[in-house]
Amino acid sequence: MAEFRDLEVYQLARSFSRDVYFATLQFPAHLKRLAAQLVDAAESIGSNIAEGRGRKDCDLGNAELIRYLHFSFASACEAEHRLDGAYDKELLSLDQHRRLNGQVLTIKCKLTRFIQALKRRDRGPRHRKGKFNSAPTHQPDNPST
Repeated sequence: MAEFRDLEVYQLARSFSRDVYFATLQFPAHLKRLAAQLVDAAESIGSNIAEGRGRKDCDLGNAELIRYLHFSFASACEAEHRLDGAYDKELLSLDQHRRLNGQVLTIKCKLTRFIQALKRRDRGPRHRKGKFNSAPTHQPDNPST
């Protein structure tokens, strides 16, 4: 599997994070907390992709990566909400809001497809040869037959 920097969704998240940061530089001083929350939510998308990729384990399949991709998706939803709030407060122009919102929607779509693809390919936990010495036994539902 590709390193996190090679993933298209990570590259999109990184670009979105940068664009959000520069958009929030214009926020007035008394709303710097809102700016910081928006930047943090945007930054968290890529951070969770990177961390999830780092936690991918050949013994556990894609479970940890998928879990962190869900965290990324949740951060994208938070960023989307904060973009709406910034627009409602007239801190972002309609053009800025449309552009940034379009970026986050694309990221959410890509994350969803990535998660679905990983789930289709995943075969669950891998067991190392020799780790379990006996095969699992099947107990019939009705022992009298």
